[in-house]
Amino acid sequence: MKITKEEISNIKMMNNNVLIKPDGEFNDSIIFKDGSKIYLDPSFEKEKHSCVIGDVVSVPRKLNFKRMQGVNSMEWDCDIQVKDGDRVWMQYSVTRTCFQDNSKLFINEDGEFFMIIPYGSLIACKRDDKVIGLNGYNLIKGLKLHELPDELLNREVRNFKGLIPENFMDQYSEQFGEVLVVAVPNKKYRDPEKHDIAQIEVGDIIGFEKYADVPVEYAMHSKLFPEIKNTVFYLQTWLVDLILRK
Repeated sequence: MKITKEEISNIKMMNNNVLIKPDGEFNDSIIFKDGSKIYLDPSFEKEKHSCVIGDVVSVPRKLNFKRMQGVNSMEWDCDIQVKDGDRVWMQYSVTRTCFQDNSKLFINEDGEFFMIIPYGSLIACKRDDKVIGLNGYNLIKGLKLHELPDELLNREVRNFKGLIPENFMDQYSEQFGEVLVVAVPNKKYRDPEKHDIAQIEVGDIIGFEKYADVPVEYAMHSKLFPEIKNTVFYLQTWLVDLILRK
C-alpha cells in the first residue's frame, strides 16, 4: 500500500499494535570481516533469511489484556517497554505475514517499507547498546554438548547407546542454555496454567521444554550479539524447568 512520509508521521497506533520500519524483506548477503560479500538465494529456507530487525516508528496507545475469550487481547499482561526510535528484533513469521499481506505493509515515495505488527511479536530491543528482552522473553545462549557440566551432559546422552562419536559433542543441547538477558516477567497469561515465577539470573544455565529454543536470528545474520558465535534463542520464564547457578 502506497503512503507518503507525512501520512506515516501522522499514524497513531491502536491498542496492541506497533508501527515498524523494517530493514528490508530478506537478508540476501553476508559480509565478511575483510569486506568481501557473498549473495544468497533467500527463497530457500526463508525463515533463516527473513529480515527480523527494524526501528520503532510509533508505539501502541496501550496494551489490552483480558482473560475473556473472543476479545482483542494480548496473550499476556505486560507493560510497553519500547520507545520510538528503538532498534527491535521481531518474530520472523510476523514479518513474513506482513510482506505477504499488503493491508499491513506500507511503502513511501522513497521505497521505504513500514509495517504494523502485534506488540507481542517483539522479542528484544537495543537502546544505547543495551539489550532489553520484551514481552517476558529472556535471551538464552545455546550450549553445545561439550560445553555442558557433567551432570547435565549425562541427562542429554542417557539414551545414547554405544560410544559417543566425537562430532556428536558439537551439536547444540535441546534442553539447556545459558541466560544472557533477563526480561521483566509477564504479570499473568490468558492461559492460567502459565506463570513467570522462576527467579533466573544472567549466567544461569537453565533447562527448558524440548523445542522451546526458537532462534532470535540465525547465526549467519546475527546482529543482536555479533560477538557470540553460538545461536541465541528466546523464551518466557514459564518454560524454565531447571536452574543451575554457577
